[in-house]
Amino acid sequence: MKFNIKKIIIGSLLLTAFLGATSIYLDARHSKQAEQKFYDRFNQIPDNPSPEDVLGLSLANLSIDEEKEIQEIVQKSFEGQHLYRFCHKSEEEMDKSIENLYVPNEYQTFKEEYKKENELWCEVSLEDTLVSLEKIRFSKIWKYKSLENRVGIVAGPESGNVHSFLFKKIDNQWKIEKEKWPMIKYYFDEHLAARELIEQNKDILN
Repeated sequence: MKFNIKKIIIGSLLLTAFLGATSIYLDARHSKQAEQKFYDRFNQIPDNPSPEDVLGLSLANLSIDEEKEIQEIVQKSFEGQHLYRFCHKSEEEMDKSIENLYVPNEYQTFKEEYKKENELWCEVSLEDTLVSLEKIRFSKIWKYKSLENRVGIVAGPESGNVHSFLFKKIDNQWKIEKEKWPMIKYYFDEHLAARELIEQNKDILN
């Protein structure tokens, strides 16, 4: 009987180890597949863009320092938004932490839209919120023929929605000029922020 119990214990430990290794493998595989899906979806640049294309999409070819600057701004923006949305920071604390990342006056427009479209989820723990922000995925950085001194990027937490960002360079610093996210589930235009600005300012962009 003792021998059988020993075999059962060893078998249970081996099974637990196998299941643990399988889970790690499947998680890594899923993460890799999700990363590839993100890359395939949000990094497509047309080889020969049509002259009629309102965006005139091409690579921005920024310096490494500028790319890092833009990615850090996006990271800080998501942190402020999520800590507010999941009730770990007040609205005033969110303002203080991320308002200066945006073009003047645009932040208030963004905030009102964000509050209207995103309900507060106060039951999400701080640990879970921070884990969701550990890995932000970034697309390539694009430029548009109709938008001078501006670039676009798509980014989002690995476990959350991606957002469309349009940046404008002001006084040699990149600022978020527009930030948009999917209003309709399963539909997202990665260039929505740029398209919206083009539509609003067809004759006055500078």
